[in-house]
Amino acid sequence: LNLGDLDLTSEDFLLDEVDVHIQQNLEDEIVKEALKTGVDLRQYSKQIEKELLQVENASIKDYIKESQNIASLHKQISACDTILQRMEEMLNGFQGDLSSISNEIQTLQEQSIAMNIKLKNRQAIRGELSQFVDEMVIPEQMIR
Repeated sequence: LNLGDLDLTSEDFLLDEVDVHIQQNLEDEIVKEALKTGVDLRQYSKQIEKELLQVENASIKDYIKESQNIASLHKQISACDTILQRMEEMLNGFQGDLSSISNEIQTLQEQSIAMNIKLKNRQAIRGELSQFVDEMVIPEQMIR
């Protein structure tokens, strides 16, 4: 006879555990009701097992009955996942394109600012050169 790890020296501990377990079961509403009505707990236990088996069998039948719908739902979810993945890839592409466009716009703005500065510098030089040339021109009266 192999009793494994059974420690027979701690009988008080085992009895305390059993007492706690019994007390918990006695506080259960279903057990209280069964004890009040004087139901044989063994028979009641068999009845509950029978009902659980019936419910389990009904659940299995429902699952089998709905298996086509579940398979269809799975296919629809997979199709939606595929569509969402393609949309994500497309949006990532758009985001990359927008990033490139944004960089190009920034480059164009920088070039525009540089060209504007060059234009203002040229206009300023042109004004000064025009004034200088006007001052350097020999009047016709002096030429004759």
